[in-house]
Amino acid sequence: MEMISDAVFQKVMDTNVFGTVRLTRSLLPLIRQAKGRIINVTSLLGRISMEGNGAYGMSKHALVAYSDTLRQEMKKWGVFVSMIEPTGFHTASMHEQSLINKREEIWNSLDASTQESYGRDYLDKIYDTIISTSNRYPDDLTPVVRAMRSGLLSKRPRERYPCGVGAETLTILYSILPTWLSDKISLSLGIFPRDIQPAALHH
Repeated sequence: MEMISDAVFQKVMDTNVFGTVRLTRSLLPLIRQAKGRIINVTSLLGRISMEGNGAYGMSKHALVAYSDTLRQEMKKWGVFVSMIEPTGFHTASMHEQSLINKREEIWNSLDASTQESYGRDYLDKIYDTIISTSNRYPDDLTPVVRAMRSGLLSKRPRERYPCGVGAETLTILYSILPTWLSDKISLSLGIFPRDIQPAALHH
């Protein structure tokens, strides 16, 4: 959230929240009639916050809240609502060119004051680290596909399907750990480099 403009934030919200809500609302009459199912893909970051993922995390938190509310409202209609909550996977958004494009979009959308406070070098080093470590994420989406299949076809679908390495463990840990300790875990799992500072802190 610290280096994101209103325009980029709005784009993230449109992509991850408003589009899902509009599509779901338009189809609800048919879904209720068929006693169908609604499967929303959120993210583990919809329940766990990590540095550098503020806008994305907020959009996923909003989608989680929407899905939780919808699930309760749809029970009277016999409609099941489930959430797929993946951890990190190497998808098209993690390809080098996609990350470079995102970096340029962020920088070009910032006002002059924010650019001066953080500096181009700070942003470049962040994205250099993200690009160089992106291959640590698996590209096999089988766990996500299996979760979707279960949500759609199981006789007793779960409300939430955490999927990916350590997903179940993390959701349990974060629910019982004190905030200071869960923050430390988030820092250790995050993709932001720890050895750089914004330009303004060099003065």
